[in-house]
Amino acid sequence: QSRHPALTSLSSLLTGLWGGPPGSEPIPAFLSPVPISVQVIEAELRSTKRWELTEEGEEIAREGSHEARVFHSIPAEGLAQSELMCLPSGKVGFSKAMSNKWIRVDKSAAEGPRVFRVVDKVEDEVQRRLQLVQGGQAEELGEKERSELRKRKLLNAVTLKTYWVSKGSAFSTRISKQEAELNPEMISR
Repeated sequence: QSRHPALTSLSSLLTGLWGGPPGSEPIPAFLSPVPISVQVIEAELRSTKRWELTEEGEEIAREGSHEARVFHSIPAEGLAQSELMCLPSGKVGFSKAMSNKWIRVDKSAAEGPRVFRVVDKVEDEVQRRLQLVQGGQAEELGEKERSELRKRKLLNAVTLKTYWVSKGSAFSTRISKQEAELNPEMISR
């Protein structure tokens, strides 16, 4: 594995300044002991926020929301509510589909409560929104939509912290021993 000459020089320089190889500590700890007076390198912290789907969010982006799955599992003649509740998405999907007014319950059926479709077809907005996030277009969603997906634990906000490292005003490819700045407190130790 060959390294670029500038990286090798920087590596040697940093090893000489701090006594350990770069990468032996995490970047923030590695950069924190840099004395300001040295100004060999400059580091700027940059944070970016991005959105990621949870495991359940990925499943819903692939297979559809719980409420859409419940809707599609109901045949034209209806389905017994007890059977519907036994389905994998039954409990969660039933309440969401009811609140969306996609399905209704007929409690007067002879063999117990029966669930029927109210509309002919549905648009699965939850799946569509999650697919946007999956495709890197989370900024197209409004704050309210992202908040709703976060409440359902389908979406997480991830903050990525990076450092922009550049040459400082005292940068050099030669290793030189800096004179130590001593004060009376340091000597008394």
